[in-house]
Amino acid sequence: MSLEFLKVLCMSLTLLYATYTDIKEREVTPILWIISGSIGGLLSLMEFLFDPDPLRILAILLSIIIAFTVGFTFSYLGLLGGADFLAFLVVSIYHPWKPLLIKPLFDVMPLFIPSFIIYSSLSSSLLAIYFLSSNLLFKRTKLLKQGGNFWRKILVLMIGKPIKMKDFMNSKFMYPLEEIKVLPGKGVLRRFRVTVDVNEPIEEKVEDIRRMVERGLLSPDDYIWVTPGLPMMVFMLIGYFLAIYLGDLFIVLFISVLK
Repeated sequence: MSLEFLKVLCMSLTLLYATYTDIKEREVTPILWIISGSIGGLLSLMEFLFDPDPLRILAILLSIIIAFTVGFTFSYLGLLGGADFLAFLVVSIYHPWKPLLIKPLFDVMPLFIPSFIIYSSLSSSLLAIYFLSSNLLFKRTKLLKQGGNFWRKILVLMIGKPIKMKDFMNSKFMYPLEEIKVLPGKGVLRRFRVTVDVNEPIEEKVEDIRRMVERGLLSPDDYIWVTPGLPMMVFMLIGYFLAIYLGDLFIVLFISVLK
């Protein structure tokens, strides 16, 4: 059994288990990444000792730097949770260079982590097509006639859907795309938002809505636009296998555009 096979197997099992717990609980224990990252580091070290090419050291450093920089930036912007950030780092430790267990369709660079990040990000962005199509199909476009920034409302159509207040109060992992406040003398003010921090305390948002409903300021049958707190691990799992099989497809496309 080759080291390359063991690395792909261990990383696949790690992502599969992380995806399962992320779907079920929207949380992945850091212990998983510590244990798996340690195994990945040991396997990469053994691989280097069998083939001590100095370029492999450079690949290790570049992969970790890229994973840390992108992961930290996404996490700072609220686009990733802490477990997702750790997943980027662990993948970079397992695969500082491209796993060639299966020859990818497009192979133009030795690093694996750039393609993994691209595929993971693009997989999650496909949801925008789903939400927009669903909202147009079911004619959920009344918000376009409301006041406010037009393009912000278009983005809301691409990332969310309307549900009743009573359903939102009983939901899990739903983030409101509306800021709802009570202003003295002006009543209830509603404003769309398109940025959601996955680390924000969603329970507080639910309780704010519940209090407004109890005070009669909102009806349980009123609608609120929400976006689901989707498990990013699902998209990382997809991105991992796409990066292994397809390789550097988008890097090839980018180079072709530049030419």
